[in-house]
Amino acid sequence: MDGLPIEGTFRAHQVPLSTVRENPEHLKMLEAWMRKYQPEELFDKEGRLVADLAKLAPDGDRRMGANPHVNGGRLLKALDLPDFAQYALFVPGPGEVVAEAPRKLGEYLRDVIKTKSYEFPAILSG
Repeated sequence: MDGLPIEGTFRAHQVPLSTVRENPEHLKMLEAWMRKYQPEELFDKEGRLVADLAKLAPDGDRRMGANPHVNGGRLLKALDLPDFAQYALFVPGPGEVVAEAPRKLGEYLRDVIKTKSYEFPAILSG
């Protein structure tokens, strides 16, 4: 787009056609790109997913939002974690300490892993 490659580059994971409202050429490019997905085969005239595809979606507890393994409300367990306040960095005043937040987080995560053993549900362990 505009002389820059999209497919196979980092731009493919961004919004490469962000000016479709202001640029009619970009709008045409977006439409051509989206039509490659053949929406007329995926959706009916009212814009609903065709029945053959809709029936592939899981139902009941197999839906992601209803699965007890991903919905913490049903399999919720209190985590036994180190007290995060013990990893605080004392800063007496602005500019008086040079430190890195990721390093402090790393110390905390190190201790989470070192001192705790967590059991994963059977669905995650294979």
